[in-house]
Amino acid sequence: FDDTIPVSRCVNTGDITGKTKVGGVVGDIIGAVSDLYNTGTVTGAEAVGGILGYQGGDISYAYNIGKVTGDKDVGAAFGRVSSSYARNQIYYLDTLTAADTNAEGIDSTALRALVPTLNGDRNSAVWKSSPSQNDGYPIFIWQSEDSGETGGGPLQAVSNAVWQTNPSTGLLTGIASWDAVPHADSYTVVLWDYWSRETEYGAEN
Repeated sequence: FDDTIPVSRCVNTGDITGKTKVGGVVGDIIGAVSDLYNTGTVTGAEAVGGILGYQGGDISYAYNIGKVTGDKDVGAAFGRVSSSYARNQIYYLDTLTAADTNAEGIDSTALRALVPTLNGDRNSAVWKSSPSQNDGYPIFIWQSEDSGETGGGPLQAVSNAVWQTNPSTGLLTGIASWDAVPHADSYTVVLWDYWSRETEYGAEN
């Protein structure tokens, strides 16, 4: 597990349950994160937050409307924070019982009108809103108007992923191919392989 990878433009709508460093979108990360929101219920024991369980880097443009419960270090946005890192434009619904001094609690009307604030002065919009989605609360540009998912439906896992071989030598080329993912505008595929002595000489594994 790599807890230093960048996280941006992510949403969680499911219920999250854990023990320590439990977050609605991210549990524990080292590095900057931006543009996140959570609508699911978050439950844990210690360091439980509606957005992040533990803040290990700068964070900007995020909100939570999901219920958060825990025993120690519990917040509507953050479970545990570090004074070393910045928090910019972080919000939560003020009716949540887990108040959070590290973020701003606002009412439902203000939160539904938050799109211009979340987009800030960036050249390209990241957020939008739709009365028919997410109860009118901000969503991402990549979410379709009808269902909230990319392309109007849930994404499927990559299928038929194979490593290509050189037709002359029979050796693996390091180039992979796979079937296109339906309804996806873009996606990331991570492939793992190991090279054995037999592979080096062209034998099949």
